[in-house]
Amino acid sequence: MKTLILLEAKKIALDMFEKVEPVEHGDFLRIHSEKVGKVAVMIARIMQLDDEIFEIAGWIHDIGYSENFENHADFSISILERMGYELSDVLSDCVSNHGNGMDPKTIEGKIFQVADKLSIFDIEIIGSMLKNGSFPLEDGDIDFLKMMSENALKLVKNFSK
Repeated sequence: MKTLILLEAKKIALDMFEKVEPVEHGDFLRIHSEKVGKVAVMIARIMQLDDEIFEIAGWIHDIGYSENFENHADFSISILERMGYELSDVLSDCVSNHGNGMDPKTIEGKIFQVADKLSIFDIEIIGSMLKNGSFPLEDGDIDFLKMMSENALKLVKNFSK
């Protein structure tokens, strides 16, 4: 089994996002994945935690969208295992439990879940939505932004080690 490093994680993610249809979803996932990792790194540094795992998790957490929309986190893990990668418990926790209503077991998983939601406030992510959509935004886009914002604020408010 191989250990996943950052450059490989990024390459895998970029390759997988090219398979996502429609194309604008793949573009969004590319931007989102990079931003999630960066937000998680910022939080980890404030908490004086090792931040290396967060950029890797950022890139790979949504690669499962290339195979399955509803269970994308499980498919993200499955894709990597099929490629011969062995994921640490912490990396698996970040990827498997980043979604709404999930319960990460590690501090890193909790940080990653918060970062996944907070990343929506990035200008590139908003630009991606506007570039591939319309303005004013469609109801589905507004609902998505509202859900991500509400979840981000709730997770931050209730964050505990």
